Amino acid sequence: MSSSDQTQISSADLVGVNEGLISEILFRLPPKSVGRFKLVSKRWSSLISDRSFLCGYNQRNSNTISGLIIGYSVRKPSTLTYTCVSLGENEGSLSVPTKCIPSDPQAPGCIKVLSSCNGLLLCFSRHNMDPAACKLYVFNPTTHQFSTLPFPPAQDKCCHPSFSLVYDPSKSPSYLVVCVQFLEQICNILTYSSEVGVWETSRSQAPDPVYMRFHQGVFLNGAIHWVSYNGYPCLLDLDQKCFKMLPRPPLPKDWAGCCSFKYFGESQGSLYFIAFDRPRSSKFIVYEMEKDCSGWFVKYSLEIDAILAAFPIDDHPVLITPNKLHLLISMLSLVEVKNGGLNLVMQIPGCSSMDLTVVYQYNAW
Repeated sequence: MSSSDQTQISSADLVGVNEGLISEILFRLPPKSVGRFKLVSKRWSSLISDRSFLCGYNQRNSNTISGLIIGYSVRKPSTLTYTCVSLGENEGSLSVPTKCIPSDPQAPGCIKVLSSCNGLLLCFSRHNMDPAACKLYVFNPTTHQFSTLPFPPAQDKCCHPSFSLVYDPSKSPSYLVVCVQFLEQICNILTYSSEVGVWETSRSQAPDPVYMRFHQGVFLNGAIHWVSYNGYPCLLDLDQKCFKMLPRPPLPKDWAGCCSFKYFGESQGSLYFIAFDRPRSSKFIVYEMEKDCSGWFVKYSLEIDAILAAFPIDDHPVLITPNKLHLLISMLSLVEVKNGGLNLVMQIPGCSSMDLTVVYQYNAW
């Protein structure tokens, strides 16, 4: 055996026995590739499954977005289907959608995603024929692992309970499920930690649930954020277990509320609010919250005509007129890219049984 062969074998052996070096290599790979390396050996599988490795990997890749979970409303037949769409190496490109949430053949379309956070999904399985078979569980679409949760204690006078999932893998591999139960002017705040395994209850004065969109919570900086139909946001501080109102974006006086609102979400550690600037307008305004939550500023101004021109649908059944623009585009997600600009993930209604999902890349320069 030559000295060069001995050097190569020694180098390979060195990598194979040095878990720190293996970890440094795996930290630089995308999640799916890391998952495949669990098949190399039991030792590698144990390393990749270790809590310290997962925390280190998530800290290195906390701002990486590998894909999106998209819900499709299939009109023929009328069911709800979820697919996983990966963001490709070319910023803004989409792979072919693949089914990501298994369905129950006895109750198609019965699984609903209540909340999502950093790669985990909080799901509810509804069985109309057998209410006792309903399930609440947290699902990982990457590993296809799930954990069933007990339902929170019910309240007789509770109306419109709201569920939110909290998961920050850069800090801990555990997750938190928050259920808000409204009891007139007071609400129960129930929290379920995957470490503790039981529901804990506290109470707080709450904003009016009639106007607040409590079914679409956004987790950011230790709090869950919601926005009302008239544009007023609030947050639930998870440490203090209390609600706080936030400043309203600088919307025009004639802002049309729910007809003009398009999106409320988080990307790269910032909170965003997207809406038409005024009724029958063709312009999207993207507002970003100040880091200290003291107010909002205009981050982008987008012409919807440019978006429709980039993805023309000649046989669209709805006439494209200014007063129908809000019906055409559903804003699914906003993703800030590293080199500036953003990706807008949208659904445009089509003539087929499923809507068209598109990514629009926008650069301010």
